[in-house]
Order: sequence, then structure tokens, then C-alpha cells
Amino acid sequence: MVDMEFLGLLADISGGLKDLAACIDAYLEKVKPVEVRLAELREAFPEDLRVLVDFEAVEGRVVIKPKRFLGRENFTRIAEIVKQAGGEYVSAGRESHFLVPKR
Repeated sequence: MVDMEFLGLLADISGGLKDLAACIDAYLEKVKPVEVRLAELREAFPEDLRVLVDFEAVEGRVVIKPKRFLGRENFTRIAEIVKQAGGEYVSAGRESHFLVPKR
């Protein structure tokens, strides 16, 4: 049987974490706007990879979309740069992309 008090505590913690994340995002937007983060990420890519992807700021995040099929080697190199920046790959068929939070 599920303890309702425990579930309520988890819900409170979850809400608190969401509020904290929103505060951190607001602070970071003042200190380092997402456009600055986008420029930094773009510079982290060597020219041979940079020409294969588009960079854009969407809802406070940097989205990196391949212009065409990347192949295993290019995908791996891009994924490593994105991972080092705290991002991840989002598999969504033709809409697949790399997503880097502004944090």
C-alpha cells in the first residue's frame, strides 16, 4: 500500500525542485543569455562539423540540428562536444537533434 504522506512529500520536493530550476534559469539568463551560450557552443565545433549543423536558441536552450545525415564518425564527434557541454541527443526521426540546456 502506498503511503499518502510520503507521496505528498515527494510532490512537495518535486515542486520545490522545479521552482529552484526556474530561479537558476532566470539568474543564468541575466548572467549569460542563451545567445552567448549558443555562440560559445558554435565556437566549440571545428569548422568541418559546424557546416553540418544549424544552431538555434529555443526556449532558453540551444538546439543543434543536423543539415543532413552525419554518418557515424561525425555524429560521434558532435555527440562528444554536446555531452561535454551538458547536452544530449534527442532521437525523433527526421526531427532528431542535440539539445543543450543553458546551465
